[in-house]
Amino acid sequence: VTPESFEEGLNRTHYGLQKPKEMICDFFTNLIWRYQQLAPGKERSMKRTGSAFLFVGPPGVGKTRFALELAEIEAPNWDEVFWIPLQPADSTVRLAAYVARSIGIAAHMMRHSDLLEAMTDRGQRTLIVLDNAEHVAAEAQRLVRALGELADVAVIVTSRDRIDAGASVELAGLGVADGLEVFEAFRSVTTSAAERSDLEAFVHRVQGLPLALRLGASRLDVLTPRQLLETPGGGALSDAVQTSWDRLDDAEKATMGALVAFRGGADALTLATVTGLGEEGTLTALAELRRRSLVEMQDVDRRRRFSLLAAIREFVAETSDVTV
Repeated sequence: VTPESFEEGLNRTHYGLQKPKEMICDFFTNLIWRYQQLAPGKERSMKRTGSAFLFVGPPGVGKTRFALELAEIEAPNWDEVFWIPLQPADSTVRLAAYVARSIGIAAHMMRHSDLLEAMTDRGQRTLIVLDNAEHVAAEAQRLVRALGELADVAVIVTSRDRIDAGASVELAGLGVADGLEVFEAFRSVTTSAAERSDLEAFVHRVQGLPLALRLGASRLDVLTPRQLLETPGGGALSDAVQTSWDRLDDAEKATMGALVAFRGGADALTLATVTGLGEEGTLTALAELRRRSLVEMQDVDRRRRFSLLAAIREFVAETSDVTV
């Protein structure tokens, strides 16, 4: 795969997201170049860090899909490619052993150093996709840093939690024009000006979340654009948010519930007056929610305001019995 064909592949499979694409292309173009400069047998003596790329963002933003399609485009540059979903793993499992078994290395109580030695002995250029790393964030961060020491291994990580795992890009929703292209790609449909207006309103309502757009497009077989606009999200999108909600403590849930009452968002000190946690407790909860990609943040008039994505806001309002 050349850098040019890599970029063409990204543009073919994903709409918009120009800034993330530029960052991804810069990273993998550099990686491709470094491998092309290595003479056979020289890889073993090469040491480097930075061979990991993190996709971070809220539920439904398309991290897994982006990572898998990126791996598919990159596959010709590698001897082997593995997708390892980390959702089945938990904090009681030694992650190095879990990853080892996933790529065919016999393991029981394997440490990071054991995995690195075993992968070096394999002599294979290996691309690994660690999906949903938020389930074991701290352990995943340590493992990715360790794997980054190997010259012939690269790792793509997806996570709702922000972890220090090399280069990263934060994914967000699509704009209206790109959102409409998702509908056109999923089904060929001729719409009137009024129906197009309804689809544009739907893209706005779900704030361009790719999962919500794909779910919406699949429902156009049985709903008109107007009915789609009037139908709650639900389904897989609610399930995706539920997994994040289940991982929160009471203080974090209380802070998200308080945010529902502020349609335009609120600053931390304003939130602290309604969360019941005090300023320190509210600030701590907001920092954790931000790390988990569950709150949006924007600076307005020298104040930092926090808000919820529409899909998350609808879920929290229903779950917390808060009036939207």
